[in-house]
Amino acid sequence: MSEPRDQQQPRQADRGAGPTAARGLVGRDGELAAARELIGGVRRGRAAVLELTGPVGIGKTALLDAVAEEAAAAGAQVLHARAAAFEQDVPYALWVQLLDDAAERLTPAARDALGAERHAELARILPAFAAARPSGDAAAPASEPAGAGAATDHASSAARFRLHRAVAALVASLASRRALVLVLDDLHWADPAGLELLLHLLRNPPRAPVLLLLASRPGPAADLLAEAGRDVPRRVAVDLGPLTDGDAAALVPGAEEQRDLLARAAGNPLFLLELAQARRRGETLPRTVRAAVESTLRELSPAARALLDGAALVGDPFDVRLAAQAGGIDAADADAAVDELLRSGVVALGDDLRCRFRHPLVRDTTHAAIGLERRRAGHAAIAAALGAREDEPAVLAPHVAASAAPGDERAVALLTAAARDVQAVAPDAAAGWLDAAERLLPPAADGERRRELRLRRSLALAACGRSAEAHDVLLAVHDALPPGSPLAVPAVVQLAQIERAGGRAHDARARLERALAAGIAQTPADAAQPGPTPAAGIARTAAEEARLRVGLAFSLVQLSDREAGAAVRAALAAAERAESLLEIASARACASLLAAWEGDHVAAAAAVEQALAELQQVGDGELTEALETVHLLALMAIAHERFAPADALLARGETLARRSGQDLALAQLVTYRGMSRWNLCDMDGALESVAEAVELARLLRAEALLGHALAVACHLHVRAGDRAAGERAGAEAQRIVARQQPDLLTAISRLNASLFMALDVDPARLLRDAVAAGGPQLERVDPAWTCQLAESLVLSALELGDRDAARHWAERAQALAAHTRLPLSAAKAASASALVLSAEGDDDNAVAHARDGLARAGAAAGPVHAGLARSVLGRVLAHAGERDEALRELQAAADALTACGLQRAHDVAAREIRRLGGRASGRVGRAAGAEGLRELTAREREIAALVADGVGNKQIGRALHISDKTVANLLSAIYAKLGLRGRAELAALVAGRPLDG
Repeated sequence: MSEPRDQQQPRQADRGAGPTAARGLVGRDGELAAARELIGGVRRGRAAVLELTGPVGIGKTALLDAVAEEAAAAGAQVLHARAAAFEQDVPYALWVQLLDDAAERLTPAARDALGAERHAELARILPAFAAARPSGDAAAPASEPAGAGAATDHASSAARFRLHRAVAALVASLASRRALVLVLDDLHWADPAGLELLLHLLRNPPRAPVLLLLASRPGPAADLLAEAGRDVPRRVAVDLGPLTDGDAAALVPGAEEQRDLLARAAGNPLFLLELAQARRRGETLPRTVRAAVESTLRELSPAARALLDGAALVGDPFDVRLAAQAGGIDAADADAAVDELLRSGVVALGDDLRCRFRHPLVRDTTHAAIGLERRRAGHAAIAAALGAREDEPAVLAPHVAASAAPGDERAVALLTAAARDVQAVAPDAAAGWLDAAERLLPPAADGERRRELRLRRSLALAACGRSAEAHDVLLAVHDALPPGSPLAVPAVVQLAQIERAGGRAHDARARLERALAAGIAQTPADAAQPGPTPAAGIARTAAEEARLRVGLAFSLVQLSDREAGAAVRAALAAAERAESLLEIASARACASLLAAWEGDHVAAAAAVEQALAELQQVGDGELTEALETVHLLALMAIAHERFAPADALLARGETLARRSGQDLALAQLVTYRGMSRWNLCDMDGALESVAEAVELARLLRAEALLGHALAVACHLHVRAGDRAAGERAGAEAQRIVARQQPDLLTAISRLNASLFMALDVDPARLLRDAVAAGGPQLERVDPAWTCQLAESLVLSALELGDRDAARHWAERAQALAAHTRLPLSAAKAASASALVLSAEGDDDNAVAHARDGLARAGAAAGPVHAGLARSVLGRVLAHAGERDEALRELQAAADALTACGLQRAHDVAAREIRRLGGRASGRVGRAAGAEGLRELTAREREIAALVADGVGNKQIGRALHISDKTVANLLSAIYAKLGLRGRAELAALVAGRPLDG
């Protein structure tokens, strides 16, 4: 059931009594006032969200409509859609209803501005785009989207990520001329793909004047909406409760036995109005509101009821001719029947001249009363009619699945085709249709056909994050395989990969050990040898044995098991026996990680180099089967400062993952690609990669991967100067990592999130959290990463006046750099030592170490790390009194860091330049001026407001319960972010006064 749009009818006596009374709404003045503030903000260009949650009949729809009417009166364009209980298996039905008509009205210029790639993505779900191409340049077909590497990932969750971004671009385009209000009602019934898209928009609100008005009942959908929208700056969330007796009484003035009605309705406006209407009709008071609706339906003629039954199966709004076919009546009877339905008020004619149910309660009640056989016949009639129109398989599939009988081969073929068409953008629907196709197979169908459908279904389930179900389906396939099947080893390896990705490395280990214990099948070489014949086992070849042993090595290394060394050596030996370069490289990648953990960094680096060379000789077809090797080896290459080879390997693996639809692997690959790209002076590319990683992990519901991707996102956003985005990502990463079992990955994730959230603002917390995450000596973190962090650790200790701690971290970095023999680590250690020496007054040695750090960084890693090292050199030169040279180095550093996208480091260098009386060139602040205020974190905005009110640092600290030092650090960050010189400029900016030149 759902609320009618006219559930609280306006009363003529209330006209002129104000907007609330004019709508007939009572008891919702506070909610409307909050909504008006959001409308005002949207008109000024700010995106906002209003989320309404409450039980059926509580007034969500009426309140949405009231807000939408006020927005329209204020000049906004308003688009409406509501989910339906019977369309949850129709992918994106909600968004077609919401956007398709508006998309049809786009001008050719607006379509062209979206671009061919986005046009192709939108054509996947919106008929308006499928029927048209951008002028001048043909769009790629929807089944093969345009863009680099995109044409091959039609089976991957990456396709959904691109579709989500294309819809966001369309929404921003629609809002470019006039504020846009999107009204989405009954979201508890939204189809899974459509809900995913909405969650993406909440997590990534358009930078456009868009107001999202959302309503749902309490439950899983409402919880997901609340979680996704928690960081939206302008969001109002309302749990609608029952009306007070006084407010409720205003809805039914003068009704007889009003007290009884109020008691029965319990503050629910829908129940109250329906019960009052039943009383006015002189009926016995129905026991439920459903009974009130049924009493109206019973008055309809047989033809009108048949048409209404057909309409309940077709959808809302409905095509009258299609509803007639579903209801089994002819066109002449349908014309009379629709007139009767309109007169009775059961259906209404919309502004678009399409028929709609008066409210979903009517459709719900009608649908529930349709018998099973009649329902099947109706869906069969709809499928036949749509088939005659040659509609796409995905349009027919819900009706075919609801009506076909076992053994219907045409239905099996159509459902299989529909699943293939929507796999990329609606894997939930694909999984359901593949399940239906298997159920419709003839009883005598061979096992191979069933296995094929189940394997495809397992991929669809994995793509929509239902990993446990995917695992169960794949396990059923594995258990049903005949002896000697070539699918046996791939199935075991894939099951183990799912288990490892889901944090079940112990299960993966046990599965692989059982497979290996089963033995290897006899080969021709075995047969020629004397002695007992080995028992037939799951592995038929030496290469298959090597795959199993490599998988076991991966599991044991992930578990830090003491048997990992023996397993790695066994895997390498098996791979060499099989003469498989792929398995040799895979085993060597494990050996590299193991050697690094054991402290033999020279051996680890050598293994990385060998594995990189070996993988270059492996063909794409083989490598596609071993993408776990790619991301592990790339991670080790990054740890050993081989950024360019790592990035090339990740790019190759990314292409193969998209092509083969391996979503879990893709999420890991693009996370690590973010790490390699920023080190190669491509911060924009790094942010793009990690944004995709975060969205993929969300789509897959892979929490461990999501925590890692968010931690990397926190790191990159802070380096790029967007601390607000960094803190949002870091806070979520911390919540997720806290729920994970401790291992190397969770330690790194926790350290990234904690350290970069505290960087520049809370040195004590930075040092405390670093040790908590990585251990007292950061021994749980890769040594190269400890060296990379040394500068931040040293500066934080110096900020606190703790020179002993600063010296400790510099010496720790020096020792690790000498042990690992990595050039960039040596450069970082030299820069950290320079800062300590400078603080101790040993300026000559400080400058010498800083110059050494710059020379090593430039030779080892290129402009990113050279810019960071040059900034340190400028600081120690300034401390040594070499002002002119310091300014030159700092300005060169600022320019280099800006070019590399490291805005935070640029701002630090710029602050040092201003302290020396210079003026920094290049971009200052990610979003300088008034626009930049939106980029401040919540805490920074609090401080800025207090500064504008004339509050001093000590008073700010007491008010916010933070130290004076933290206040000073936060103010420095604010000044750098906004490009300001001090309190006076900040106060003027917040107050909206013109800034002095």
